[in-house]
Amino acid sequence: MSRWLVTAAFLLLSVGTGVAIVLAAVGILPVDERDFGAPRWIVAGAGCVFIAMGACVLLVPWAATETWRGLLGGAFTLVFVTAGAIFLTWAALSGAEGRSTLSVAGLPIPLPERVSAALDRTFVVFCAALMDTITVVAWWAMARYLWRAAGRGAGAR
Repeated sequence: MSRWLVTAAFLLLSVGTGVAIVLAAVGILPVDERDFGAPRWIVAGAGCVFIAMGACVLLVPWAATETWRGLLGGAFTLVFVTAGAIFLTWAALSGAEGRSTLSVAGLPIPLPERVSAALDRTFVVFCAALMDTITVVAWWAMARYLWRAAGRGAGAR
């Protein structure tokens, strides 16, 4: 199977999935409200991440220079990291109530419901804080790279 055929299949799959998710989130595709486990704006954001993934597959290999490939790859990576941080922060701040079962390697650990819920909540908050930190550092690194690249470009003229 050729590389371009695989690329085209991945592009169509990711963009098609993203468009379907966004259309469902904005109400064009009929979906029962109970099927949404998150606010519609979160679901639409997840769809946009799929669309961005397809754009990344399409644009990065066609970039003219290695520098542009690096910049596009970095920009799309920032989109994914930022979206993950937004989703985890929403999960941490929303305090969504639900039944949680703590398990290790798929085996449930019999804990009282309150203890299991507290451990679950602590884990989500920890992961959200970690992802937010990674996002801030990634944005800082990209801004620093662009600032230095702009300085090199201006000095070369």
